[in-house]
Amino acid sequence: MCSPPSGPSSSIISINMTDEDIIARVASIFGVSYCFVKARKSHHKHSYSTRLQGKRAIELMIKLHPLMGVRRKLQIDIAIESHHLHKKILLTEQNADFIYDSASRGETHVNIAKKIGVERSTITKFLKRKGLQCLKH
Repeated sequence: MCSPPSGPSSSIISINMTDEDIIARVASIFGVSYCFVKARKSHHKHSYSTRLQGKRAIELMIKLHPLMGVRRKLQIDIAIESHHLHKKILLTEQNADFIYDSASRGETHVNIAKKIGVERSTITKFLKRKGLQCLKH
């Protein structure tokens, strides 16, 4: 599945079904845990869910791509592109100066992040580490 706007670099492969044994095997292959999902309505069954996130999800998507149909291939292509567009970048000295100047002028963390191509949380964490915690998010 494509990453959400709140976490553009967090690509996810998620599996949900009523067969606990299958989900347990998939979770074991992924090297992650799985969880019980309570039925939302009385006439629905309980289910189990597991997921793989980030780089490991992208690596598996690349391996599965040739086996998928047209619709899934397109979804995988979008997820991979989204992941590559939002790779973490090192903040350069020039970026740091830009962040300080923009934040000092009262610009929001969201706008600063968009201008240099990082997530808002990167700006917030950077400014907090530098002691500039009271600026706008």
